[in-house]
Amino acid sequence: MAHHDSCPHCTAGDHPRERHERLTGGRIGLAALLLIGGWLLETRGLALPGRMSLAASLLVSGWPVIGRGLRGMARGSFGIEGLVTLAAAAAPFIGEWVEAALVMLLFAVGEGLEELVSERNRRSLETLLDSAPRLARVRRGTDVVEVPAEDLAPGDVFLLRPGDRAPADGRAVAGSSALDEAAITGEAFPVAKAVGDTVYAGSINREGFLEVEVTHPAAESTFSRMIRLVEEAQEARAPSQRLVDRFARYYTPAVIAAAATMALVPPLTGAPWHPWIYRALALLLVSCPCALVISTPTAIVAAISAAARRGILIKGGAHLETLGRLRVLAFDKTGTLTLGSPRLVEVIAAPGRSEGEILALAAAVESASEHPIARAVVREAGRLGIDPSPVEDFHAVPGLGARARVQGRECQVGNARLFAGWEVPEVVARRVAALQASGHTVVLVGCGGVVLGGLAVADTLRPGAREAVARLRKMGIGHLAMLTGDHLAPARVVARDLALDSVHHELLPEQKVQAVRNLSTRYGEVGMVGDGVNDTAALAAASLGVAMGAAGTEAALETADVALMGDDLGALPVAVAVGRRALHVIRQNVALAVGVKLLALALLGLGQLDLWMAVLSDSGTAVLVTLNSMRLLRSPGGLRPAPAPPRQETLSLP
Repeated sequence: MAHHDSCPHCTAGDHPRERHERLTGGRIGLAALLLIGGWLLETRGLALPGRMSLAASLLVSGWPVIGRGLRGMARGSFGIEGLVTLAAAAAPFIGEWVEAALVMLLFAVGEGLEELVSERNRRSLETLLDSAPRLARVRRGTDVVEVPAEDLAPGDVFLLRPGDRAPADGRAVAGSSALDEAAITGEAFPVAKAVGDTVYAGSINREGFLEVEVTHPAAESTFSRMIRLVEEAQEARAPSQRLVDRFARYYTPAVIAAAATMALVPPLTGAPWHPWIYRALALLLVSCPCALVISTPTAIVAAISAAARRGILIKGGAHLETLGRLRVLAFDKTGTLTLGSPRLVEVIAAPGRSEGEILALAAAVESASEHPIARAVVREAGRLGIDPSPVEDFHAVPGLGARARVQGRECQVGNARLFAGWEVPEVVARRVAALQASGHTVVLVGCGGVVLGGLAVADTLRPGAREAVARLRKMGIGHLAMLTGDHLAPARVVARDLALDSVHHELLPEQKVQAVRNLSTRYGEVGMVGDGVNDTAALAAASLGVAMGAAGTEAALETADVALMGDDLGALPVAVAVGRRALHVIRQNVALAVGVKLLALALLGLGQLDLWMAVLSDSGTAVLVTLNSMRLLRSPGGLRPAPAPPRQETLSLP
């Protein structure tokens, strides 16, 4: 079917789209009345008025098609409009006025229906575009002024009232609220924001009041980059689409040559002219490759748009097709399968000591440290209402732990190397060994040369990780691997909890790349899922790179083939489902387009194909292909709303 870029009514600046739709409908309605009137006049013997009415119908319904067809032929390009124009112009010369008018009317109806159903694809992207605010309320000294969003610069402070959309990325500097980030991350529930938290452009303030300092100009915000990537992805051509385009480039001239041969050779050998010219015109019409040409791009645009609404950016048709073919996935551990934030899971106390005493002592020493384990200890002590004692002479020992004076005693918290030569009670030593063997990290706590106890910490599984991995397994992902720089014991704990098939541990970035290549050699196409920063090389080496939490990392948006904008691992099986559904729909579209063509050609060979049937075989199939592709915009099959966030999970002991 025709593209509407050249239609004067489609330009945004001249006419609203609604007016264009009304004009198209009115034009088709008038052409239909003229055709019926012309046919009635001809049947009553009024040939001249009837043919004038039929010619008017042809021109009213077909003038945009004829214009594009003539311009294309002038450039030496015989597209679908050129084929229809040739057929409609030649039919009256063999007396087929009704057929000529009907051919053009059916083609115009097909164009109108295709444009109407394709409108939903355009609206999907426009919904995202419309989410971007145009104005921002900015604090200028003691005043608050409205400025265009594109004028915001880093350092400006804008205000978010309930119901406002954030005009740019920034950091909350005052207030607290809950923001709806569905347009960016696909998260179905508002996310709490307080001072220091990141605010994304396009998110909606649902509750309180926030003051936000701009960190990126509006044109460089996460939201703007996301929109730009969706637009680029929809324009990128998939391998199957490129194959169809190459086919169509050589196919149309071959059809014209075949039609000319059919129209000329039999009559020159003595056959009557009329039936062979009629068949040649039917061949021109039935051979229009429109339905086949649009079978792939309509599905790709619909799938990418649907995924974007769920917070999944797929950067083009090629990656969409790869996503649908994946049978092997490799995961980074920290930050991907786990949250990367240690959590205190057990306190070990020597005989005569209480767990509360050990935790209070550790929290006191660690209160001045910024280490993740230190923060986990202090956080747990605060949750239990333990108030750490003041410390003096705090000293961090890089790679080992920390020392400080607590209530006059020299105390320290750290790994076993920090306590070399200290007395360790046997009960503590046995429990520490057991916890370390099960994959937990253990820090010791002691004072005055004696170890008093220990603390076991473990990483926290990402919420929904078990459900996501189980769903991928049910979807037929045959091999699930972990590629991590962590030690074997903690990696095994995560792999066992998630029922992964293989664990590759203590890998440097270049070793992760080699591991991806090894998996690819053994299993074929491999998808790599990482946090988008330290896994960049592995993401690039995989057949498909998937970045987790891309809303927070600019590198992820730029390097990954698929970006999950939120920190929801449950979006990964959704992405795989989108890819598979898209592949399925593309195959259906191609089979439908080719099947209808073969049937029409068979009828043509039997002399049973009228010109209007030839047009309907292409225009009707193009509409069916577009409607079939639009099924990808619906929710079933992996695009359900995000579930309520599951409870946090800790790694279980063996």
